Amino acid sequence: MSSKESSIQPYNTSLDHVPEPIQAQLSILVDLVHQSIKKHLVMVWLFGSYARGDAINDRRVDPKTGVLSEYHSDVDILVIVGGKFTIDKDKKWRQLSRNIKQNPGITASIHIIKESVNRVTDGLKRSDYFFLDVIREGIVLYGEDHKLPDPVELSIEERRALSIDYLESVYQSADASKITLALHYNLDDHASAMCSLHQLTERLFYTYLLVFTLYQPRSHKLDDLRERVATINVHVKTIFPLAAEEDVERFEFLNAAYVDSRYKRDYKVDPVVLDYLIERVSEFQAWVLAECLNVIDGFIPDQNYSKSYKQPGELLNLEKIKTEKLPQAVIQEQLAVIRVAEEERDSALLREQTERDEKDRLLKKLRDAGLEP
Repeated sequence: MSSKESSIQPYNTSLDHVPEPIQAQLSILVDLVHQSIKKHLVMVWLFGSYARGDAINDRRVDPKTGVLSEYHSDVDILVIVGGKFTIDKDKKWRQLSRNIKQNPGITASIHIIKESVNRVTDGLKRSDYFFLDVIREGIVLYGEDHKLPDPVELSIEERRALSIDYLESVYQSADASKITLALHYNLDDHASAMCSLHQLTERLFYTYLLVFTLYQPRSHKLDDLRERVATINVHVKTIFPLAAEEDVERFEFLNAAYVDSRYKRDYKVDPVVLDYLIERVSEFQAWVLAECLNVIDGFIPDQNYSKSYKQPGELLNLEKIKTEKLPQAVIQEQLAVIRVAEEERDSALLREQTERDEKDRLLKKLRDAGLEP
């Protein structure tokens, strides 16, 4: 694959354009991160709207109703760790999250993405646009002496080809989850329907992030994925609103379905909540598809991709699920076929991941020995 060297300048460390209250909170934040991770902390980056200088802090009162409404951009942080401290140390990260939330000096909404230095290094070499954007637009808060590899950017043609490939693979894989959701719904197996709905939502988040950034987080947590998508387009917070407590509880229920629907013996699903979440995900699917097609068409305007794109099956539609009642024998037969296909896909993905992990392990040994190719 041909590529061209990036012209990204040395790391930016200036916070001059960042509001002073946020600067003070960033200082506290870096201290808390350093206390939690200590010698394994490699770098801390500020990225997103505050780094670019286009953060929104809006507070207004509706003149007709007198209702106060506020919107404040999240403070987006990338924490890079190395050594024996891994991004899988959930207890450490949860404690850090609690420390941040409980610190009276931090009032902003902090969104932290955590990555290992090896994955960031490999991502820059693979032109993951998330990491490229962090390096290009971000501000180093800690570790400015650490040198990441020079990133290499893809040509527009290469970038477009990869985005198309992700749309045609990851997005279309979501169709299997949509089908199993409908089948389980017809069987009144609401727990399994919730599991399928979570998988569908997760794959839609992955699709959006891969098409826009060539980057897929190693996370099943929908709240984390939602925040990552929001750094690109805040409209996702309209599709999955969290202003009302009821909305928060329902989204958290969907978020937890990945584990709870499988392992909780007393797991129960309110049909009203299930229908509400299906409608939210239905809107989300349509939005993701439109957004992805739009960005792909924008790469090379005279090569319109959306005109030739064929949607696999129909978009998720609650009313159609409710009205299409199939005989149970047909449902069970289709479920069996889908399970076999999903097992084959999961096995292939596991093989690919094992191969990547082995390659990463060998590259690390070469780096440690000073023999990096």
